[in-house]
Amino acid sequence: MEIILDSYGTFVQMKNKMLFIKPKDKENIYVPLDKIDTMVVFPGVRITSDVLFSLMHHQVDVVLQTRKGSVKGRVWNNRFGSIANIRKNQLKLAKKEIACRWVIEMITRKIYNQKNLTSVLYQQHLDQADHPGKTLQKIEGCLNKMDLLPVHSMPVIESELRNLEARAAQYYWSWIKSLIPRIYQFPGRVTRQSSDPVNSMLSYGYAMLYHKIESAVIKAGLDPQIGWFHKNQYNKPVLVYDLIEPYRVWVDQVVVGLCTELTVPKALFKFKDGSCEMTRPARKILSVSINKFLDQSTKHKGKRYKRGYLFFLEARSLASKVKSQS
Repeated sequence: MEIILDSYGTFVQMKNKMLFIKPKDKENIYVPLDKIDTMVVFPGVRITSDVLFSLMHHQVDVVLQTRKGSVKGRVWNNRFGSIANIRKNQLKLAKKEIACRWVIEMITRKIYNQKNLTSVLYQQHLDQADHPGKTLQKIEGCLNKMDLLPVHSMPVIESELRNLEARAAQYYWSWIKSLIPRIYQFPGRVTRQSSDPVNSMLSYGYAMLYHKIESAVIKAGLDPQIGWFHKNQYNKPVLVYDLIEPYRVWVDQVVVGLCTELTVPKALFKFKDGSCEMTRPARKILSVSINKFLDQSTKHKGKRYKRGYLFFLEARSLASKVKSQS
């Protein structure tokens, strides 16, 4: 279970060995600690130190998040993973063939998933969607070129890899744009300041995945600040940016579904100085929808797992690759 504390004035303490949540002007809530996987805390929430110690003891990941969705910090148990033991290997392998092959695989999966979601959405919206034939052909062309990339060195292929990723994204989002109701005024994917409801929801949804994947990375023993594709940035979990790529379509699918069904009214967004921000009701609708989606099971290598658990399997698989090169 993920607990989201985003109501200003909420007070959290331990009572009767349970988490006692006292929202401002709302009914009190008791939650057993063994039912919680993650707790997301927004500004304006007060928490006692006893709560933090208890959450760490139960290996609950505590995420400190802004109302725009960016993670400012987290509290986790110091028994998570074994980062110090494999950090050197992450750095050593960054420019070698194993890293090159892994990055190509991740971006290929991202593009393939974009192609697959395009087909799925078309089947779901036959009465309102443009036929994606040309879009699918163009994305397939990018996948074919991915197969031709040499795998011996990241510096050699980095520029072409980014180019193919960007081109596939352009084709994909251009078609998605035709599916979004005009009321949302979606201009296409914008990665900087969100000026419309759709980009605002996409950015917030990706931020939700970031903290879930970072938790999986830490538990698997990897250093989240040593990436193989995204450039190392001061105090940024760039490995999380690498790992998220194949899974972005899950947020896309949820957001497109909410938009096409007009589930999140435009009135639930704030517009100011060219930017668009989600209100608390909008964030709640989106976060509940994404967590529900991640809690559903899917087939993976012949077995069924909850989608959210695949983040840990992905991180553990990468950790095994890194450790095997010792």
